[in-house]
Amino acid sequence: VTIMKRFNIEINYPIAINGEESVHLDSKVNVDILSQFDVLNWQRFRDVQLQLSDSKTSFTVTNNLTQQTIRLNLLADRRIDQIQFSLESDIEIMTKHKDFFGLFTRNSKDYIRFGSLNFSQAYAYLGLFLSEEIQSLETRYRFSLEKFIQAA
Repeated sequence: VTIMKRFNIEINYPIAINGEESVHLDSKVNVDILSQFDVLNWQRFRDVQLQLSDSKTSFTVTNNLTQQTIRLNLLADRRIDQIQFSLESDIEIMTKHKDFFGLFTRNSKDYIRFGSLNFSQAYAYLGLFLSEEIQSLETRYRFSLEKFIQAA
């Protein structure tokens, strides 16, 4: 009997660690992935990104059963002291957009993504993905879109 690894994890570092710029891991357990995310030295990676202009750090998880992926990208901004992330995914959702001065509404394909998350938010969203609570992620994304539209 072959046991399929539930998740693939890829961690891209801003600098080569042990000669490698990325590490690929397999896991069946959500807690292992959350622990791995938690123990990474994000502050050090942020400092390196600030020093090296084209370096990037990301934590990518793919669910082998659904083939859905999320990527947490470490953001490096000198104006902000705390660690921040953006979240990209290939999780499709349909959103409504108003066109022509708000007179027409059309549906369009979109992907769940978030622009600026603190560590706790990124950790929580990763946990939702690992628990396959995609509907909850979608709800939070729609809420963030509504807040953005209201602020505009």
